[in-house]
Amino acid sequence: MGRSVGASIGQGEARVILEASKIDQFKPGEVLVTNRTDPDWEPIMKKASAIVTNQGGRTCFDGKTKILTNQGFMTLRQVYEQGYEGLSTLSLNTKTHKIEWKPILDTMKRQSEMIDISVSQTGRITDNTLRLTPDHKMVNLRGGKYTKTEIQDLLKQQEMLTVAQTIPSLGNNKHQEADLAYFLGGIITDGSIYTSSTRGEVQFIQKDVPEKQAFISKMNDLANSLYGKSFTTHIKPVSSSYIRGQKVTGQATAYRLHSKAIAYDVKERENNITQLLLENEAELSYHFLGGVIDGDGCYHKNRLHIYISEENLLQAVIIACLKINTVPQVTKNRNIYHLQIVEKLEEILRYTQRVKGEVTPRTIQTRFFATRQLFENQETGQIKLRQDNNCLISDKQLREMGEFEELIDGDTRMQRVIQVGEKSDGDVYNITVAEHHNYVVFTAKYTPVVVCNCHAAIIAREMGIPAIVGCGDATDKIKTRQEITVCCSEGEKGRVYDGLLPFEVEETPLDNLPVTRTQILMNVGNPEKAFSLANIPAQGVGLARLEFIIANHIKAHPLALMKFDELEDEAVKEQIAELTKRYDNKPQFFVDKLAHGVATIAASFYPKPVIVRMSDFKSNEYANLLGGQGFEPKEDNPMIGWRGASRYYDPMYREAFALECQAMKTVRDDMGLVNVIPMIPFCRTPEEGKKVIAEMAKNGLKQGVNGLQIYVMCELPSNVILADQFADVFDGFSIGSNDLTQLTLGLDRDSALVAQLFDERNEGVKRMVKLAIETAKKKGRKIGICGQAPSDYPEFAKFLVELGIDSMSLNPDSVLKTLLMVAEVEKG
Repeated sequence: MGRSVGASIGQGEARVILEASKIDQFKPGEVLVTNRTDPDWEPIMKKASAIVTNQGGRTCFDGKTKILTNQGFMTLRQVYEQGYEGLSTLSLNTKTHKIEWKPILDTMKRQSEMIDISVSQTGRITDNTLRLTPDHKMVNLRGGKYTKTEIQDLLKQQEMLTVAQTIPSLGNNKHQEADLAYFLGGIITDGSIYTSSTRGEVQFIQKDVPEKQAFISKMNDLANSLYGKSFTTHIKPVSSSYIRGQKVTGQATAYRLHSKAIAYDVKERENNITQLLLENEAELSYHFLGGVIDGDGCYHKNRLHIYISEENLLQAVIIACLKINTVPQVTKNRNIYHLQIVEKLEEILRYTQRVKGEVTPRTIQTRFFATRQLFENQETGQIKLRQDNNCLISDKQLREMGEFEELIDGDTRMQRVIQVGEKSDGDVYNITVAEHHNYVVFTAKYTPVVVCNCHAAIIAREMGIPAIVGCGDATDKIKTRQEITVCCSEGEKGRVYDGLLPFEVEETPLDNLPVTRTQILMNVGNPEKAFSLANIPAQGVGLARLEFIIANHIKAHPLALMKFDELEDEAVKEQIAELTKRYDNKPQFFVDKLAHGVATIAASFYPKPVIVRMSDFKSNEYANLLGGQGFEPKEDNPMIGWRGASRYYDPMYREAFALECQAMKTVRDDMGLVNVIPMIPFCRTPEEGKKVIAEMAKNGLKQGVNGLQIYVMCELPSNVILADQFADVFDGFSIGSNDLTQLTLGLDRDSALVAQLFDERNEGVKRMVKLAIETAKKKGRKIGICGQAPSDYPEFAKFLVELGIDSMSLNPDSVLKTLLMVAEVEKG
């Protein structure tokens, strides 16, 4: 008995295989029984009638767990709710020992029991926590080789887990801005930026004493070189305070730079510091750390100390440290983080001006591995002693021994882990990452831990093969050639029965499912999954996002394709040339790929409606596309910046939007897939909507011609308040509950400080939804919802049905249960 994957039954002769070298013994139609599987097993897994493993499970993390993406830190809950299109994250290549960026392919959510663990070098820290299911597999080492071990087993064996120590660069590293990085580091930690509609000011504060002069002089020089203007001095009044009971009196000087334009520029760059660090080589991170440490750090007893109160600065410093292959130590007292750096001290101090000190050779090293998990049991001497006592061994000692050179040249180290707290239940989340079947999650204090999915569960789910994972003793109790029945149709627990048991398959014809007044649609992003998802009894697609196709199939910024010959970055040109090598006309590559992706989804569901949201990347997301940096502004808050409708008619982007229109026209007019309904996102005013409609008409998409309808996202308070006017412009509405909730409540759902307030069920949000539906009905326009709320909260779905909403677009795994619930509500 173990955890079931899927809900079907498979049977046949068992084939017990314990080593990958024996997989050639497997015959199609047999039941694969093994300890665990890896990518090497995929060819036979796909031929199995069923799969049974000792290890594995549908393993997940608490929704607040952070990963680092190409757009900065995000929680797994944010990835699930906002979509994974265009996102990449960190993954360990276990063959090269290197950390790489890999695209996120899928995400999931469910309910499960969780435990809390805490990660540290000593094993005595209890608040560097990570919350996850007890059966989640971690990447660790046994016999010097990477393996996958459930966290509950790892805890029992007192084994250590693998920690990443590096972040590879994103992009092509052409934006090396060393002076800017140091300047921002100094301002972020020791200064402030004031902006208003009429004025702006950048300042930092230091005591005017000899030991501070090097930093003050450096900041002045940088202000001059970057902006052509110097700081002016303003002596502050004498002040006093008490430190550890002692009165301390002093006088500081404020160094101020008065300029609205400079203040806005510095603020914009400060908001994008994470992206600047991610996209550049380690050299830039050294300069940034130099500014941070000079601004408000110190050096004491062979340690660099930085005190941080703001989460965004902490994340930037964490990224900078990992870019230079060092894992900082983080503690927290009240709301202040104390970050200590004990590695690369000599290198970092070369970039500081104020903070200096003598670095003494360390007697205790900083990068360790688990001796017991590297060496075999036959070792003697010091290695045997370390094994017996479960001691660590440093990379320096391993190098002196000439052992595990590839490992120590790689991007990992190991730390201890302990269980803390009690078990608890809650929503859990997971992602699927391409190629390596693992990814990096960050603990509460930003230790990067390498974790993996259950490989058997992933493949079985993709192929629709019944599988039972985590049985524990399947390879002992089941014998090769034994006839067995693998049953996953009895709930969460799967069972293996002896013999080929007779069973009945009760089929419910889809035409016998209840017919609801409310259309049940589905959210689809990946064209490759469209034909399989079309088997789910949905009445069409309520949200097909173009971002997935653009990020994963096109990969290049549309303007970079249109202005290919003008690109200055040769590395980018080379990559785009390789992508488009069959196209003399580079923009046509964009049109063809986009049309192909949309057509695949539309054909899968034809003649049912497929609502296609036109591109809704934010400017920072567009910038991450190949060649995008040169065409995108750096905005303070891209979430409410130049996105959606405002781009489509803008002279700086309208020719790129024309390519999207050409692709839609190809799909509808040339391919005959007239079930495609374009939808405009983030349209702030009815006047803006008219401009977009006119722009589409210029490009051959004329409203009403060939049955063309154009919908608009209802995701802004203005969309609700002016719904009667928007109804005169567009043919229908689709409520985006995520953005509507965020903007109604005035909160940033990406901010951990206020994320707990994000709730679509808030009375204020519900009133907005109610008003939108009522107005649309009065104007005779269709209105649906494509946000996350109906999938997550059945009571919210019930609320929508009672209001008479026309359609709900849901995640695929929520369609059937919501359909049945809606049918019950509509019965009254």
